Amino acid sequence: MLVFGWRTALMALAGAQLVLLALALLTAERNRTANRLLAAMLIILVGLLTPYGIGFAGFYDLWPWLSFAPLAMPLALGPLLWGYTRALTAGAAPKHFAVHLAPAMAHFVYSAICFSLPLAAKHSWAIEVHDI
Repeated sequence: MLVFGWRTALMALAGAQLVLLALALLTAERNRTANRLLAAMLIILVGLLTPYGIGFAGFYDLWPWLSFAPLAMPLALGPLLWGYTRALTAGAAPKHFAVHLAPAMAHFVYSAICFSLPLAAKHSWAIEVHDI
């Protein structure tokens, strides 16, 4: 049963506001690179909030296959903040910026692979490896 309480509503409101701010940043002409990196960072923050919001609402109880959904990518925050700061001060993204996002991409690939497992395998992987 889905329960949309105050925590879910608060996180949904914060997520919606972050998405609107990210969309507004994507349309800005000034500091284009810095604004795009900041917009990406805001979308990452929405991804960090989403598992908590859907967990409080009961999505994982109703749809257990949502485990390991590749939504939260906290390893991307540091490089995006650094890239945003460098792009804001230097006017361009840092050289070899994609290399700094490699751990976040590896985490995303791992989560996507775990997410694509069948439900029984996903459940045993969560119990045995992640100790959930």
